[in-house]
Amino acid sequence: MEYDHTISGLLRKRVEIAQGIERNGRELSQLRDDLAAIDGALQVFGVAKAPAPPKLHEKQFRRGEIPRLIYAELRVRPMTAEHLVKRAIAIKGK
Repeated sequence: MEYDHTISGLLRKRVEIAQGIERNGRELSQLRDDLAAIDGALQVFGVAKAPAPPKLHEKQFRRGEIPRLIYAELRVRPMTAEHLVKRAIAIKGK
């Protein structure tokens, strides 16, 4: 067959991904059980409602974007660090 190597590679990768899903599913289940146990222990000590977990940080800039932005702004005119930060925030629309 013309695509034997491609097909066998895709099948191998599919098995690897399926095993990863299974492994992570078990780990996720264990983490949920652990969280429930800790919540139960907190209730024993009088904490009625556990605080919400902090959110993961979301990347604001792509890799290398900050230096490019700084150099582009400095080519126009000299700026202080404070002005560069304000300009970057304005450009990203934050």
